[in-house]
Amino acid sequence: MAFIVKSSTLNREKTGLEEEWVEFQPGVEFLIRGMGHNFVQVGIQAYAEDQERVRNRFLAGDVSALAKGKTMVDINTTVLGTLVLADWKGVKLETGEDLEYAPDTAKAIVSDPDNIKLVEWLIAEATRITKEAQERLAERLGKSSSTSAGKKSGATKPRSNAQSPSDSE
Repeated sequence: MAFIVKSSTLNREKTGLEEEWVEFQPGVEFLIRGMGHNFVQVGIQAYAEDQERVRNRFLAGDVSALAKGKTMVDINTTVLGTLVLADWKGVKLETGEDLEYAPDTAKAIVSDPDNIKLVEWLIAEATRITKEAQERLAERLGKSSSTSAGKKSGATKPRSNAQSPSDSE
């Protein structure tokens, strides 16, 4: 029996099912990863582990460890700017020049309080993308495949009506 792979599986342009280009305003699009995207989750875990190391050093009496710590705001803007926001099209400087995507530039943009509407929108879109990916997955898992449809193939153990020792006491 052969293992069959759909050719569409090999022709994916995206790195994952949890990212998509979304229009922010006419002519401006952002490539957004869902909050459940592997890159985002691994990044969040890495920051949490770094913070735990800083905390442990501080609790052991090393006050200088705090210099390596990050605030939650810094961690959140780093995750949003460098992991959730993956690319853009149509972003321009005030001079009219195109602004090329770079993770540090993205972090600077989402860190600026003047861009709070963009930040709120990015979070909402990243959440939506993950929710939709989870719904697609649940739908796929809920459907029977041709290889699993039908009667059970394994032997089943008949249930016994006998009481266990703890039941009779």
